[in-house]
Amino acid sequence: MLRDSKRKWTPSPVTITTLVQLKNETNKLNFFVDSEKNLYVSDWANGQILKFASSNYIDFKFIAVQLNHPEGIWVGYEENLYVADTGNNRIQKFDLNNGKRTTFAAELKQPVQVIVDSDLSVYVLETGNHRVQRYTENSHGVTIAGGTTGNGSDQLNSPHGMAFDSSGYLYVMDTLNNRLQKFDHPGTDACIYNTLL
Repeated sequence: MLRDSKRKWTPSPVTITTLVQLKNETNKLNFFVDSEKNLYVSDWANGQILKFASSNYIDFKFIAVQLNHPEGIWVGYEENLYVADTGNNRIQKFDLNNGKRTTFAAELKQPVQVIVDSDLSVYVLETGNHRVQRYTENSHGVTIAGGTTGNGSDQLNSPHGMAFDSSGYLYVMDTLNNRLQKFDHPGTDACIYNTLL
């Protein structure tokens, strides 16, 4: 039986290829594929980030170690790797060119996902604080969704996933409210909240 595997799907004909297989039954893996098709894997149980070269997905190297249950990862356009270092309640930033490591955001509460957009704004999903925060060059830690726990239209309860669509709508998996929330113009006075599921 395969455990802790990430699989590659090719549309036609359908092909399934196991790219990464770890034997730890308690492990959770998150992954990111960059523009060069390199695969980055967040190894939750072992506190590390692995990079698998697109040439064969067999050879790997350690990109980041000494993390505490890392979850979400993102490689930004400026060749920086952002890691939700969940157990340490912070976002770590690694320069992929020189290996320099810095703490991008600290004193968070269970950050589980990070997204970087083309404007280099960084979005952090905090499960423990029930919110999504936006970091820009001029502002740090502005709440754009949630911020209080509850089941109101503008509240979240232990969110565990987020994504943006091409129109800029923010979708948040509001886990303990058993719903998917859609935020139109998040972080502005014109924000509209919609429950999709």
